[in-house]
Amino acid sequence: MLVLTAVVLMGIAGWGFYAVRRDVVRSLPPNLREAGPSRVLVDRFIWSDAAPKALRRRFVLTQMCGVGACACLSTFLYADHGGAPALLFGAVTLAGAGYYGWRAGRHGL
Repeated sequence: MLVLTAVVLMGIAGWGFYAVRRDVVRSLPPNLREAGPSRVLVDRFIWSDAAPKALRRRFVLTQMCGVGACACLSTFLYADHGGAPALLFGAVTLAGAGYYGWRAGRHGL
């Protein structure tokens, strides 16, 4: 059940990222639209003052689904294997939650 939950949450995170990416492309100059924005460009735009708060909020919520997926995988791996694999996903969970929590707090989300 944890793996299925992780897959669903990762799907939501991926869908959310590409939905935000599509919205970011609309605001780019034509010379940057052709190649499409990279992950770094989307991240910079989302945290800039030019991004609407609703778009930023949607981005944070969907990326937190990815953090939740890592938490599910960490729990599954700990219960099944214990040790190092669970620690890896646990570290990713903490890093992601800390990063998005810090960013959301700075922007009043």
